This record gives sequence, C-alpha cells and structure tokens, in this order.
Amino acid sequence: MIRIAFGQIQVHPGEPATNFQSMMHAIDYAKAVSTDILIFPELCLSGYMIGDLWDQVPFVKDCLYYGEELVKATANTNLTIIFGNVGIDESLCNLDGSLRKYNALYVASNGKLVSNASQPYPFTIKTLLPCYRYFNEPRHFTSANVVAKERNLSLSDINQPLTLSTRQGSFTIAPVICEDSWDTNYPDCPTKLMLESAKTKGLHIDLVVNCSSSPYTIHKQEQRRALFRNQAKRYSTPIAYANHVGIQNNGKNICIYDGCSTLYDVNGSIVEEVPAFENTVRPALLKDIIWHTQSSTNTNTAVQGTITPETSTFMNHESYTIPLYNVNSTNESQNSSVEIPQSTVSLQTESTPTYIPTLFKALQYGIRQFLAQTGIKNIVIGASGGIDSALNATLYSTVLPPENLYLVNMPSRYNSDMTKDLAYQLAQNIGCHYGVFPIEEGVNTTVVQLESQPFTKFPLKTSGHVHKHTSADDSTISNSTTDTICESQQTTTYCTEQTHVDTDLETTTFLHLSTLAKENIQARDRSSRILAGIASAVNGAFTCNGNKTEFTVGYATMYGDLAGFLAVTGDVWKTDVYALARYMNETIFQREVIPQGSIDVVPSAELSDAQDVTQGLGDPLQYEYHDLLFRTFVEGTPHTLPHQRLTPEDILYAYEDGTLEQLLGLPNSISHYFTSTRQFINDLERWWKSFNGLAVAKRIQSPPLLLISERAFGTDLSESQLKPYFSRNYYVMKDRILHHPSK
Repeated sequence: MIRIAFGQIQVHPGEPATNFQSMMHAIDYAKAVSTDILIFPELCLSGYMIGDLWDQVPFVKDCLYYGEELVKATANTNLTIIFGNVGIDESLCNLDGSLRKYNALYVASNGKLVSNASQPYPFTIKTLLPCYRYFNEPRHFTSANVVAKERNLSLSDINQPLTLSTRQGSFTIAPVICEDSWDTNYPDCPTKLMLESAKTKGLHIDLVVNCSSSPYTIHKQEQRRALFRNQAKRYSTPIAYANHVGIQNNGKNICIYDGCSTLYDVNGSIVEEVPAFENTVRPALLKDIIWHTQSSTNTNTAVQGTITPETSTFMNHESYTIPLYNVNSTNESQNSSVEIPQSTVSLQTESTPTYIPTLFKALQYGIRQFLAQTGIKNIVIGASGGIDSALNATLYSTVLPPENLYLVNMPSRYNSDMTKDLAYQLAQNIGCHYGVFPIEEGVNTTVVQLESQPFTKFPLKTSGHVHKHTSADDSTISNSTTDTICESQQTTTYCTEQTHVDTDLETTTFLHLSTLAKENIQARDRSSRILAGIASAVNGAFTCNGNKTEFTVGYATMYGDLAGFLAVTGDVWKTDVYALARYMNETIFQREVIPQGSIDVVPSAELSDAQDVTQGLGDPLQYEYHDLLFRTFVEGTPHTLPHQRLTPEDILYAYEDGTLEQLLGLPNSISHYFTSTRQFINDLERWWKSFNGLAVAKRIQSPPLLLISERAFGTDLSESQLKPYFSRNYYVMKDRILHHPSK
C-alpha cells in the first residue's frame, strides 16, 4: 500500500517564507505518520494571484530558494513531496524582456528532484495557461507548448510521467497542473497525452496527480467531481487532486479557495475528500490516506491527522467560535401595530437552494480571512432596517465578537418608524453596539451651503486683455439643460443655469438642487461623513452592503452606499440574499436574528416620500424576474449558451419565439410580470441602458467583492464606458413585435 497525504495548506499570496513554514510543518507531520507521498497545491510557495509581483526578480529568486529548501527536507527520508512553484530559465527572456518563467510542478525525493532525462527542465511545465475571467497566466508564464516548439519536440516529450522509489517499490505518477486536466474546456488534454505516452513506453501509471489553485464558486466542487470521476473511469487510473484554502485577489475580485482535495479510485469513487473551509485557521490541514494499490474496489481505509495550533509555531491569529448571543431585552419604542407592506414578488420561500449552505460557508470564510489579512478588527455597518444591511451584519457577527461590531442607523424625515425599529431589533438580536445618528441637520447644512454660496464667473481674458464678444460668440446661456442620470433610481432630471448677458463683467450664479440631488446628498452623508467618521474613531472600517443585482444596474449612489472597504455580497443576487437570510435564521442561529420584518418589507432607499415603505413604495424591481434577466447580461445561460452573455436581441428573439421563460428559467409566464408587450420592452430597454450606462462607472469605482460566481464584476467584465448598444436586428424585431396582431 502507498500512503498519500494532501498538504491542503492556507496559501498566503506573496509570502513565500510564510508558505514555506506551513509546508515544513506539513512535511514534519507527514514524516511522523510515515507518509510516502505528500502533495501540495499549484504555486503554493508564491501564491497564485499576485499580479505583477511576478516581475520582481528578487521575489522569484526567493521562491526558488525556498523550493530548494523543501527539496533538502526530503533527504534521508522515505518521503516524496510534490509541490507547485515558479520555474525559470535565465538564458531566455520573454518578448517584453522579462525573465522567462514557468508555472511548474516539482517532485522531490531523498533530497533530490525527480525528473526524466528527456525533459528540458527538472520540473513539469503547465501547458494550458488560462486567460479568461480573472485569470491571466500568459502575462507572466510561458506554456509547455512554446517550449516544445522552440526545441522541436512534441508535447509528450516535454511532459513525462515520473517513477518514484517508495518503501513499497516503484510507483509511477503522472504530474499535471490544474487546467492540464480540464479536457472538458480545451481541445487538448495534457493528462491524456501523458497517459498515452506512458502506454507507448510500456509504463503503467499508478496515480495521476493534479495540483491546482482552484477558487470556489457555486457548484464548482460538483464540476470538479464530475471531471475527475469521468477521467478516473476513462483512464482506469486513480487521481489525486490537491487544492489549497485561503483567499487571494487581483485587486477587485477576492477569490475564496475551498480546498476540497480529493482522492479518486480507478472506478471514479471518492476514497477521501478533505473538508472545505476549515473553521480553524492553521498553517496546514492534512488528510492522510492509505491507498491499496492492488485493489480496484473501494475497500480503502483512511488515517486522518491535522496539525493543531499547539504543534505550530506559525500562528498569525487565533480561531474561535462565536456564541449565538440571545438578547432578551425588548425595544420599547417599537410600534407593533405597524403593518409591514409585503413585497409583491414571490421569493420562493418554500425551500432553500441546495448551494446556500456552502455559499454561507464561503462568505463567512472569506470575511474571516480578509479581516485577518488586513488586520481590521472593528466593523461599522449602516443598518437601515432592510434585508441587505441585516444580512451583512449577521454574516460579520459569525466572525467577529459582538464588541467589535457597530451597527449605525442614520434616519432622516423619510425613514419610517418601522425600519428604524427593525434596525434596533437586529442590533438587539446580535448583541452588538448600536447607535442612531440622524442626518437631517447635516444634510440641510450642506444643502443651504450649496444653494447660498455663489459662483463667480470671470470675464475671459486673452493676452492680458479682456476678450470682447462678437456676434459669433456664444455670449448667452439660455434655458440650457444638462441630462443627469439619477444615481439611485436611474431617471432623468434637469438643472437650469442662470442667463448671462454681458460676460465682460463678473457675474454670479447660485445652484438650485433638485430632489434627486438632495437624495444623493443624504446617501453620501451617511457613508462619507458618518460611517467613515465612526470607522476612524473605532479604528476599523465600514462596509458596502450592495448586492449583485444593484451593481448590475447601478442601484447605488457613488461615494455613498457604494462606498466601503469590502462588498461581501457584491457577487450575490438579491434572491440569494433573501435565501441566505432565511437560512441563517433557520439553520445557523436557529432563532430570528434577522427580523422577519426586514425580510418582508419592500426594499427601499427611503430618501424621499416617493419611497415610503409604509405605503409599499420603493424598489420597482421584480427580483424573481429581474435577477434572472440580469444574470443573462452578466453570466449568460450556461445550460443553453455556455459562457455567452445575452443581449436585448437574444431576449427579444426568445420572447417572440415563446421560449423566454425556458431561457431565463422563470417559474411563471412572462405575462405574470408584465401587462403588455410594450411594458416588457420598455422595461428591457430601461435596464439594458442602466447596465451599460452610469452603472459601468460605478462598478469601476466600487469596492472589492468576495467572488462566489463564475462571472463577477471587477476584472472579469472588461467594460468600457460606451453608449448602450442595440443591434439593427433588435429594432427590426421590436417593430415587428409591437405591430404584430397577436401581441
């Protein structure tokens, strides 16, 4: 039998010394339990998402130094280690003159690297370098395909199986890196080529080893299992998949790594799967597997072991479990007679989607790791009484002790007693700090100052002389208008400037703030003045409570509720916000921490009388429909058009064809949401214009977000600030549909 161990370590990006220490702890443990092969993830010494840190040669040299130290650690032992690290060729350079680098996989045994003489380097080179979504490996690394072409070799000559000497005898592995096994995504599969090459040489592959740096997204683990199960059965070869945990980012998208390292037998059955999102923060998490090489049946036994904090000298922060605080005090100011207007949208409350428990774990884990990396200990959250702020507050409450959490309600004359009471209830239920900071006075002061302070218009001077207007000069501004997109509701308002007749003289003008402008002043006052001020006072940071639905169409005020250090739910659709809220009450807390009223109330910014929640006024979005529509704009429909984002033309075609419900996955017919074809088309155009309009500028300036989907805002959508585009065919279809007698 061969004993295989997964070194599922927490990789700290850009910290090779830290990762080296974690790997050494893992190696020490593996030696103690007589492990034969210890497998680490892809680029585990350097970190995967480190941007242009790859261009710093001293950093690369440090990674190579620690790699050499790892090789030495296998001397005079029966342990073989497999780990990902950068590889270089100092005799070559890239087209931009930078050092030639490879995403490489090293195999070390008895103090030496294991390789084949036919390979150009003593490491395996990654072939398939991803350049999509938030991945951009070709920017830094050279593919094995390039090396093969340069040396007039085949890809099989470059990537060779390796034979190891173990206590049990010879053992042959096929080492591959991440995408090099993704035969469902690429026309070529280096794993297949390596197995075929081994077969031609009369070699039997005992184990395929895949070392990955694969971030979590919804349904990702199911995809991995399907891929490796099929490959194991197809090739009749066991597969060991090694992944790491922790968070890494590209500046905007913060990727959460779930681990889930897994060993599959020849039948594709799971022998052992390392748990995802380990609750305890530790340098290494090991799952020790005893695999019987002569058995193709799933009769394997397993020995499990972990490195505990007591055995490690490398502990940056302590892990703990947050108790579920139950505050029994009541809110005497609560008006229990107020009836909460219910949302008109069905949110399918009868069941929780199967991915919600894992989604909760991912968000919780991402928050914990991000706070640990940044050193932030106190969090300030604007608590409006609505569902978004309530969910964010409860998510943070599962990571931080209540004394480190500050909930802040910032009412104006437009905030109802009902939502203020809901915010109060939430703070009570969590047991955290709570403060009420009315914004009326501050907003009024700003409005008065802006409208009372004059602007002076000086005459134009040319060459030291006052410019004299001629008949051709545009000397007057009369009833001119500026088209301004509403930041909160995406409507149009107009500002009129005063008329100036004689520009040779100094003139003065005064601002007149529209209702919209005053609404946005409220939103900015809450974030940039109060929340930012409190965060500074408590030496912490304040959050952005926005969700993916709002980000899609710009439903946020720039420098207001769009501000914050992190958007935890920025990649979570509104319908999933509701699902998470119910799940946390029912399963995590097993009591009503998020007030039911916050779940039931109509979403609203409460910035004017037109958004009075007591009258059921507020957000015009129908989330059951619009979330699915917006998803096609951002993520596409993977089941029908893989990775293809849809346009109004696609939506209108499906509507005309009668297949829109199927395309979007709607639970109801389209007539359930719209009373007429014209209303449907107007709605489609409104949100397409918002998605491609000011919302782009807002997304560019939005906080980083925790990535939990295949396609998130940030660097995945390469957006230019252009006008919304409608195709010629769209206008033809629109005209035909609106004038069709059956519509």
